[in-house]
Amino acid sequence: MPPTKKLSPADQAHADWLGMLRPEGLVVSISVLRDTNAYARQPALVQERLRAILPGALLSRAAFDQLLFDIFEWNPKRLVREVAAWTLPMAELGLILAPEAVLLDPKGNPLLLVQWSDERLDTPLPGARFPLSRQSALERLLVELQHAGKDVKIALHACPNSLRLTYAPAGEAPGSLTFPLDALVAADGRVLVDALLMLLGRSRLFDVPSEQRLGVLLSRSRREQESVTIALSGQVEQALRVLVDAFSAADLASNGELLRDWRDQPREIQGGLVAVILRLVFVLYCEDRLEGGRGLLPVETELYQQHYSVSGLAERLFEEQVRYRETMAHRYGAYDRLIALFRVVFEGVQHGDLLIPPRQGNLFDPATWAFLEGRPAASSWTTDTKRLPRISDQVIFEVLQKLVYLGEQRISYRNLDVEQIGSVYEALMGLELGRATTDAFRFRSGVVLQRWELEEAASPLLKVAEAAGVKTAEVEKKWKNAAFDTEGWLASLAPFLDSDAPLIQAHSLFLQAGSDRRGSGSHYTPPALTGPIVARTLSPLLGNEPTSTQILSLRICDPAMGSGAFLVEACRYLGRRLLEAWGREGHVPADVAADPLLLAMRRVSESCLYGVDKNPFAVNLARLSLWLVTLSRELPFTFVDHALRPGDAVVGLSAQQIAEQDLSGKNRQLPLVFMRALKKAERIRSDIHKPSLFAGSGHIPWKERAKLVEAARDEVQAERKAGDLLIAAVWPAGTAKQQKGRMEEVKGRLFSWLSQGDPTLPLGESAEALLAALPMIPFHWELEFPEVFLRENGGFDAIIGNPPFGGKNTILAQSGENYIKLLQPKFRNPRQPPARFCSGRAAQGYGDTKTP
Repeated sequence: MPPTKKLSPADQAHADWLGMLRPEGLVVSISVLRDTNAYARQPALVQERLRAILPGALLSRAAFDQLLFDIFEWNPKRLVREVAAWTLPMAELGLILAPEAVLLDPKGNPLLLVQWSDERLDTPLPGARFPLSRQSALERLLVELQHAGKDVKIALHACPNSLRLTYAPAGEAPGSLTFPLDALVAADGRVLVDALLMLLGRSRLFDVPSEQRLGVLLSRSRREQESVTIALSGQVEQALRVLVDAFSAADLASNGELLRDWRDQPREIQGGLVAVILRLVFVLYCEDRLEGGRGLLPVETELYQQHYSVSGLAERLFEEQVRYRETMAHRYGAYDRLIALFRVVFEGVQHGDLLIPPRQGNLFDPATWAFLEGRPAASSWTTDTKRLPRISDQVIFEVLQKLVYLGEQRISYRNLDVEQIGSVYEALMGLELGRATTDAFRFRSGVVLQRWELEEAASPLLKVAEAAGVKTAEVEKKWKNAAFDTEGWLASLAPFLDSDAPLIQAHSLFLQAGSDRRGSGSHYTPPALTGPIVARTLSPLLGNEPTSTQILSLRICDPAMGSGAFLVEACRYLGRRLLEAWGREGHVPADVAADPLLLAMRRVSESCLYGVDKNPFAVNLARLSLWLVTLSRELPFTFVDHALRPGDAVVGLSAQQIAEQDLSGKNRQLPLVFMRALKKAERIRSDIHKPSLFAGSGHIPWKERAKLVEAARDEVQAERKAGDLLIAAVWPAGTAKQQKGRMEEVKGRLFSWLSQGDPTLPLGESAEALLAALPMIPFHWELEFPEVFLRENGGFDAIIGNPPFGGKNTILAQSGENYIKLLQPKFRNPRQPPARFCSGRAAQGYGDTKTP
């Protein structure tokens, strides 16, 4: 365990009973229970009465009523057994779902559903068309009742050996607390009896002030989780700073050999170190997330726990920090273990009972950031020897402490929504990596000033005030008259510097606050907002009873997807509608082996959802988000690579513009050779969506899918490069004469290059230089997604998302004046989307929830 302060008696009481139950998902938070004084010690007599109605620690159906009325002291008149108003036919399941009873408040509103099961709560529900547990059916009923306008989010589910309190607000991950009856009646079970009565006793449901009742406590606990996400984001940033300092020291220790090939590529170094943090966050989430007794990673196997698990490594390092505190900085092996895990996640492993399918994907690819393994840039990860950087166990301990613990509490990743995992990354987007040419000073504000900047500044006081974020007068008050060598500057700046690491030595890497997400026009949108926007946007396209074919033929796009919050919500919404359609059609997919809703969401994510983002890391996160929300255990992260692509959504050319090398796009007909290439790419990509090609698990084998994606890209490789070069010709701006001259030169170069018929040949030195100067990845929509734009009534059926809030000044600050000049001819009328971008019946859903 890490060194933490002792819990208060109230917090410890809650930590004791929660630790005995291991909640699934978030139900209650300790801080909310503490702030409302929710805990009360029950008399020993209560446990004795409970033992009397639980002979052999088993509950009978008749004794269940006795528990509700005698132990919980509910009023029998408020427990309604006429439940027609809370009954829903679920055609896709072939069932009618209904609770056994509903507990009402004095105004007749439902407080919670009550359900009894003769079998264990997680056993299959008999009669369902799909494999579905009794608990999953109850959670589905709660969610669907909310969609039907019935505001009930809580249920009490009982069976002979346990009681389960479930909280399932629509649009959020459900949570549950299971009280084993044998633990309740055990000698040390009084603390659980206290907790059970605290949550479900009459007082909590009816008598305490309204702001302290059960529903409010559960809702507040969810809102509190948002503050956990914010705090975790801050600690993730701190963990990244630790890693940057460690790699900087390792590079200096190697006389610059470790990062030699990346000396002039600080963004690549930053990308690799951010990848390490994201890998760890992702693995921690997967290790903590259990579904049906299985983890998204095989935490249930001893081999994984001993040799790969990040959680297991964290526990070991926390113990060693206590035992070997003085030598941890000279102990090694933890980083090596992480590299082994990252390789296993990427390429998979099967050994005994340990099975991890190959996940692939850029984020875990050992070839992407070779320096993480101590290899040169051009080396092969499968053949070349790696010389791992000297990263001490102390560093990994500090990194994992930031990712595993929040203050004195262990972070429960299973309580985080997929969108919250994505938002953790977004906290890192406002940071920039640099290398100090002289000694430098890190301010509490996050800004770094190098000594030469202070020495050459016309007004050092003003420079310091700007870096510290204070007024010049405040700097003058605390300014010390010292000799201005490094020590003198440190003494003078001390009130404003980071107390933990104020000095950055010359030649070291450093992380500082850069262009923040507000400056980039990017914003994280929580599920509470994405849900209504997505529903309002997509519901008009579907009508009341769409067929499964109609749903799977939809093409939905978020052109600025970030980490995929809107796409995740669209996946949930369309997955639910697809499951309903399957039920009406009596269609049972042959490959159902788990929750049918997850299968439906997986089909939607593969067939319907598209996204673009100019930040490649955001694309990686969006891919992982869809993988997580569909719990695609057997699929690689690349299963949506065909539809989620990196690129600048507003910088690109139409097929006509590229084919005719005419940016006006006035020509209406594509040359035959161009059309053939586009059509062939469209046919290849359309195969990805054909259900007839789905293999035993309901999907094209991932290797075949990857081949299709690359084959389609190869078909239009020349056209894509031509489009990039045409944009590169106008990017430098200049006079009209200069632009015309560059364009004529580019057209001539393209003519000779295309006539060779080999898109892999170089374009020529001047053309390649133009391409290298482009600061963005152009995105030519018709070339990237031909199956969308070449279909009948081509274009996307709906546009969802939070568009980048970039006004003129934001764009100028981020991308420069040339960027605006590049966009102006294309977007003279900001209300008119690019030609053919949307189909004739398209809907748009943005942050203001308007649906044109």
